Amino acid sequence: MSRLLSLSALTLLLVACGDDTTTATDSATGTTGTTGTTGTTGTTGTTGTDGDQVNWYADISPLLQTHCTRCHYDGGLGTGDFSDYDTASAMAEIMVGQIDAGWMPPPASDPECRDYHGSDAMHLPVGGRDLIQAWVDGGTPQGDPADEVIVEGLHEELDDPDLVVMLPEPYTPTYSDAANPGNEYRCFVIEDVPADDYYVSSMQPIIDNRSMSHHVVLYAGRSSGITDTHRAPEGFDCINGEEWSVISAFVGGWAPGDLPVELPDGVAMKFKGGEPLILQMHYFDPGTLPEGTSDHPGYAFKLVDEPDKVATFKTWGESSFNIPAGNDHYEVTESTKTHPSRDLTIYAVWPHMHLLGWEAEMHITQPDGTEDCMVDGRYNFANQVPYYFKEPYLAPAGSMAEFTCTFNNSTSNPDLDGEPKDTQYGERTDEEMCFFFTLVTTD
Repeated sequence: MSRLLSLSALTLLLVACGDDTTTATDSATGTTGTTGTTGTTGTTGTTGTDGDQVNWYADISPLLQTHCTRCHYDGGLGTGDFSDYDTASAMAEIMVGQIDAGWMPPPASDPECRDYHGSDAMHLPVGGRDLIQAWVDGGTPQGDPADEVIVEGLHEELDDPDLVVMLPEPYTPTYSDAANPGNEYRCFVIEDVPADDYYVSSMQPIIDNRSMSHHVVLYAGRSSGITDTHRAPEGFDCINGEEWSVISAFVGGWAPGDLPVELPDGVAMKFKGGEPLILQMHYFDPGTLPEGTSDHPGYAFKLVDEPDKVATFKTWGESSFNIPAGNDHYEVTESTKTHPSRDLTIYAVWPHMHLLGWEAEMHITQPDGTEDCMVDGRYNFANQVPYYFKEPYLAPAGSMAEFTCTFNNSTSNPDLDGEPKDTQYGERTDEEMCFFFTLVTTD
C-alpha cells in the first residue's frame, strides 16, 4: 500500500517526541588520510602523533572533539564532559566498550550510501578505537599542553540569524497528564513575524534547556483558528492534536543531535507574511529534574530574497503496523511515487522512529530501473539526524521511493524501558512511528 500522509497524520507524527569512514582529517595539519583523526595504526599497535606515546593533548582530545563532544559536553545529552581530561580519562575504558558494542559514536546513516554534511563527525575513523585503547594501555597520559589542538566541530546553533523569535516569557512544565507521566506537549503561538512574505534559507531552534527538550516542531499557523486561549503566554496543551485547528503546514523540526537547516543557494522555504508560527515543545522529565525547571525556547532564521526554487517538506511513512513483543528485527516497508508527472529534487531526509527504532533505509528506483540509496544505517532515538546531502538528488517523474523501518522489540535493545510488549503506531515515546521527512523542490 502506497501512502502519502495527510496533514492530520503528519501532526500525529510530530507530537511525538553528521565522508567515508576510512577517511579522516589530521587535526594538526588539516590533511586527509586513512589512518584516523590523529595517530597511526600499524600491525604492532597504535602510536600517537609523530610516533610518540598516545596522549590527551596531541591525540585523544582532538579525536573526541571531532566525534564525541557534540553530545558529551557540560550540560549535553551524552554522559560526561569529554572536553575535560579528568572525565575522559576516567571513562576511557567505557568509551572503548561502547565503540566495540556499536553504540558510539551513535548510529547514523552510512555515507557510502549517500554522503551528507557532517558525516565526518558521525563516524569514528579507522584507528580511532585503537588510539583510545592505546591511551588506556599507556595509563591515559596527559602530554604537553603545548601540543593541544582545537578542532572546529559541528555547529548546532545558527550563526548571525536575520530573524529571531522567542516565547514572550519562560515556561515551566507541570507534567500533570496522568496518562503520559513525565511528558508534556506544549504549543505556543508566536505572532512577532514579518508582515510581508519572507523566504528562509536556514533555520534552527534556540534550545534553552536541553535537559528537558525532547523535540521541537515548528508549524505555519492559521490566524483564523487562533483564539485568546491559544495566545496565552503559557501556551496550550497539544498532546492529542489540539493544534490541528490552528496550523496550516509543517515547516521545521528538531530532535537531539540535529544540525541547522541550511539550504543551497537559490533555494528557500516560503513563509506567509503576518501569519503566526506555532512552536511545539515536547518536554520530558526522567524523574531527575529539579522541581520548577523552566525553559525559554525560540527559533532563529536566515532570510533571503525570493529564491529560484521554493522547498517544502514531504512526509512519507506508514502508521498501520504492530511490532510483536520479543521480535528483534521487525520490518515495516512501504513505497510511494515521488511524483507522478514532475521531477523532484531531494535535499534532505530525516528518518523518525522511537525507542524501538533500530535501522532506517530509503531507496529510490527511477523509471529506467536505476536504484539509488538515500539512507541506510543504524538508528538511535537519541541521535535523530536529518541528513542534508552534499549533492541534491534528482528523482525523475514517476520514480518510486521505498523505505524500511526496522524495529527491535526485544530485551537485546538497551533503549527498551521494561519488558517487551506488542507496540503499535502512536505519538508517545513508548509507542512507535515509521516516517521519513523529505525536503524537496518540484522541478
